Amino acid sequence: MADVAGPEASFDLRTDGGTMVLTVSGELDYAQKPVLSRALDATDRPGDLRVDMHGVRFMDSTGTDFLIRLHRQTEAHGGRMTVTGLQAQPRSLLRLLGLQPLIDSKT
Repeated sequence: MADVAGPEASFDLRTDGGTMVLTVSGELDYAQKPVLSRALDATDRPGDLRVDMHGVRFMDSTGTDFLIRLHRQTEAHGGRMTVTGLQAQPRSLLRLLGLQPLIDSKT
C-alpha cells in the first residue's frame, strides 16, 4: 500500500486481486499537481486500474488531465481503467468536456 497526501488531496493505492485500486479524496486542482504527479508515478505499472473518486467533490482541468493521463498510462500497459464514485461536480465537468465516455465510469 502506498499513501500520497497533500494539503487538500490524498491517495491510497492498493491491490484487489489483479486490479490496482487508487482511492482519491480531496480537491483535484492546480495546487495539487505535485501530489497528482506522484500518484500517477505510483500507478505506472501493468494491470487494470480502478479509480475510486467517492471522496472527490471538486476538480478542475488539472484533475481532468490527471484522469486522462491515468487512462492513457493504463492502456499503454495493456490494462483497463474504470472510475467509481463520481460526485456531482466531477461528473458534470467530464460530461461538459465530452470525456465521460473516455473513462469507463461506474457509480
